[in-house]
Amino acid sequence: RRTRPVPAIGDAEMPPGVRDYGMIAGVESVRFLGLAMRFGRVPRARRVRHVPSGSSESAEYDGSVTDQKPPRLAADDRGTLLALLQYQRDSLVRKVAGVDDGVALTSPVGSGTSLVWLINHVADAEATWVLHRFARQRVDVGDSAHAASIEEAVVRYRRVERDVDAVVADATSLDEECAQFDDQPAVNLRWILAHLLEETARHAGHADILRELIDGATGR
Repeated sequence: RRTRPVPAIGDAEMPPGVRDYGMIAGVESVRFLGLAMRFGRVPRARRVRHVPSGSSESAEYDGSVTDQKPPRLAADDRGTLLALLQYQRDSLVRKVAGVDDGVALTSPVGSGTSLVWLINHVADAEATWVLHRFARQRVDVGDSAHAASIEEAVVRYRRVERDVDAVVADATSLDEECAQFDDQPAVNLRWILAHLLEETARHAGHADILRELIDGATGR
């Protein structure tokens, strides 16, 4: 992949910390500098004390990084998948809490991904796979159904979430297959839940990066 040369920029023109952070993180792109200037801040590099391989010592992480661990449980497939999916759902919603709509609707990356878009997208994914394809319900997804604010997007997401959980609870078994809707191999409810789990986790990670670029907030 070709990269464009980074134009020279004097220390006086760089926001405080950009130079050091870029060196620590290995970031050498004009986009990074533009984002830092645009949002008026630079994410702090986390200080991590190196621990030699095989050592019994624990690494010391920056205390400003909050983290909520996933639930540990010994349950059946349905209980395990739903618990971990709920953890990722809640983690994603936490990433958008307290963000102004003006910022949440704006994308700080070239792909155009925003926090509001992410919430709308995961709601679409759950509604499409479980409510429409598996339960054969009529659903409204896509641009016409997308909320225009963080609050409205979260309300819609939580509503879809409750409807999805009700369908899963009513299913006789996770082995129940989804009705064929294209020319690809058939999938069952177990596959659908596993897919939604990885899809939600992936986008929660995207939201984590966007949020840190916006105001430096980190954690799950």
